[in-house]
Amino acid sequence: MTDYSIPNRKTRGGVWVFRTVCFEWAIDFQFDSDWKGRVFKVCNVIDEFTRQHLAFRVERRMGAGDVIEMLDLAVLAHGAPQVLRADNGPEFIAGAVGRWASEHDTLQAFIPPGQPWHNGFVESLHNRMRDELLEDNMFEDLNHARPDWRLVPALQ
Repeated sequence: MTDYSIPNRKTRGGVWVFRTVCFEWAIDFQFDSDWKGRVFKVCNVIDEFTRQHLAFRVERRMGAGDVIEMLDLAVLAHGAPQVLRADNGPEFIAGAVGRWASEHDTLQAFIPPGQPWHNGFVESLHNRMRDELLEDNMFEDLNHARPDWRLVPALQ
């Protein structure tokens, strides 16, 4: 793996903070519906440094256990992040996700409520996904939506 380490800022103590691949991940939910109007959730994880779409999951309902399962699969493929940025949704602030983060030595960074621009990279992915994938496809049901969620090059 190529090391993309670059110093991008100093902390208050004057110590350099290096951001690299898998240093900071962003996670968030996106919603869409099938042709019958039934809503489903898409949970996306991206690497904030490379902007690579690391993992996703499509479900009608998704709890902390589902989020942890998806994160475990992403960690197997890419290694654990040092920081996991998320909003204050119940799936992300759950104690189980906190325990997962401490087991992987990952710091949880929660954005302020009502300020999605603090999670801008994943919000940008959501806009692209809506424009390039969701608006162009009409899903019959949840099973139809899942196979169509291939990681196309435009999203990576």
